[in-house]
Amino acid sequence: MSKQLKATHEGELNVNGIVLNVAVLENGQRIITQTAVFKAFGRPMRGSRHEADQEGGKLPALIDAKNLSSFISNELKQVIKPIKYTDLTGDQKEGYDSSILALVCEVYLDALKAANKKAA
Repeated sequence: MSKQLKATHEGELNVNGIVLNVAVLENGQRIITQTAVFKAFGRPMRGSRHEADQEGGKLPALIDAKNLSSFISNELKQVIKPIKYTDLTGDQKEGYDSSILALVCEVYLDALKAANKKAA
């Protein structure tokens, strides 16, 4: 079993007025907390993981809609697994690699482009 990583730094990232909790782990990986990812997209957390993707992994409720599945990149599939870590106070937390924000934006934008093409 691998050792659970610890946060070396924690802070808040203000994205257009939305404050997101973030951390840097001892291996240098930048993390955005699981709650902050949902907050960033204005979505409520419902459960922890839902629909399985084609490889059998679970997708977070943020992108588990069937109409989004074809837009999920391999890169996103690599960072979609929650990372458990210990925060500065010793509490157990879950988060995602910070690249998830841009990758989820790409999913939504690609789905919107496809819908607009279909409607035209």
